[in-house]
Amino acid sequence: MSLPDEPLLQLYGITKIYPNQVMANDDINLNIRKETIHVILGENGAGKTTLMNILFGLIQPTTGEMIFKGKKACFQTTFESIQAGIGMIHQHFKLVPSLSVLENLFLGIEPKRFFFTNHREMKEILNTFLNKYDIRLPLEKKVEECSTATRQLIEIIKTLIRGADLIIMDEPTSLLAPQERDSLFNIIRRLKKDGKTIIFITHKLDEALSMGDEITIMRQGKVLNTLELRRTHPGSCSTNSIDSRKKDLKESDLIQMLFKGEHKNLEVEKRNIDEEVVLSFQGVNLNGKTKVSLCDVSFCLHKGEILGVAGLADSGQQEIIRIIMGYENEFTGFFEMNRKVIAHHTPHKARSMHVSYIPSDRLSMGSDGNLSLWENLISTQLDSDWVSGLLHLKKSKIRHYTRSLMQHFSIKASSSSMKVGKLSGGNIQKTILARELTTKSQIILADNPTSGVDSESATFIRQQLLSQKKKGKAILLFSHDLDELKLLSDRIIVLYQGRINGEFHMDDDVDDYQLGKNMLGAKTGNLS
Repeated sequence: MSLPDEPLLQLYGITKIYPNQVMANDDINLNIRKETIHVILGENGAGKTTLMNILFGLIQPTTGEMIFKGKKACFQTTFESIQAGIGMIHQHFKLVPSLSVLENLFLGIEPKRFFFTNHREMKEILNTFLNKYDIRLPLEKKVEECSTATRQLIEIIKTLIRGADLIIMDEPTSLLAPQERDSLFNIIRRLKKDGKTIIFITHKLDEALSMGDEITIMRQGKVLNTLELRRTHPGSCSTNSIDSRKKDLKESDLIQMLFKGEHKNLEVEKRNIDEEVVLSFQGVNLNGKTKVSLCDVSFCLHKGEILGVAGLADSGQQEIIRIIMGYENEFTGFFEMNRKVIAHHTPHKARSMHVSYIPSDRLSMGSDGNLSLWENLISTQLDSDWVSGLLHLKKSKIRHYTRSLMQHFSIKASSSSMKVGKLSGGNIQKTILARELTTKSQIILADNPTSGVDSESATFIRQQLLSQKKKGKAILLFSHDLDELKLLSDRIIVLYQGRINGEFHMDDDVDDYQLGKNMLGAKTGNLS
């Protein structure tokens, strides 16, 4: 029987120095107790992902020692870590979309009968876990047809089938509606009660406080502090045994520890919205073959307004963006910008009509990691007179321009010649933001602009969007973060399966569950 304080995992002096001399982890010492939920908090670039990749055998530490289940461990591959009892659920799921749910669950460990896969045995093994945790999965359905919440359940069951005792979850709620998040939390608590140990990585402070038995705060590759919130015993999932020394811990305390007083509260100035409509959809339909269908989508965006768009993943957000940016023309209905009906649209035309775009995928859509910082910053302005002459680039002006943007947007890089792919996620996002917000745009499409960045960077990005709104620019904000939508938006429209399923004015009292119901198909918001 496990003792209450017995560590499952111990790390001593874990250091990781990459070939470019960047120190991602700096002498990390950490204990993960058995049968607890251990939260890891830290800004982007704090070294959380590197540390988890070391635990899971994806990369090797430069120095340090790891003790797992009382024995010295050094995992050279993920196969070794899985064999030892470690499972990892990545923020971007590691599933094969074209295979069925059942095939994904047993991929690589399929039981055989003679030379054939034994589907009957697979289902018998699987039912043990599904019944135990009261989970239902569409086994014959292809993963590409499953919702985000279902895919996450697949990943959880996949780790359990492989015998994981320690489960690492990287930002597990980032794409979930509130109701789905609560369901996930219940499953995590059941896993803990069943003897599993969870490492829970999140940037949401309320989640850390509500879920964590212990919270470890990381900054610049180091462990700053580990706080014990709850004293637990094996098999317990009680949240009532909070250590009296920690019971008054608040989000503000965590913020102060994370940023050493550097965090600034975001002030949102309420402003009357201009009546001028700069963008509108009127009865737009899109027949989805390999994409989501849009059905009778109608909305308008006003000058000086932030219009939030809420919805589960694959609810039609990308299709709306593709139409506005000129990547998709096979739609019916009317799409207008500045009172002009748009036809035969292209990305170049969108840019010429003063539309800026901050993509959700900062690496493949928003930047080119093989190009330098300065090349990425001027990439949308190459036809401008100040950037290029007849046969050459005006490098002196470009250098001055790049330095000013790096300073204004707090982009941390050794020089403007540094390849963007070597920057942290937060600095890549700031680079994209700098490029898109310094053009003569009138309309800004922001697709999950703060996803995956630390709290301080997220606050900075939100401040920049509010500054653009104050200048009279219109912003269409797509976000899976409901707190962000409620904070920044003047109105929120909700997408569900390619339809607008509700509209909320932020002058009204709107909570997460009202929005969540609409995101899941119920009609509780006012429809325009």
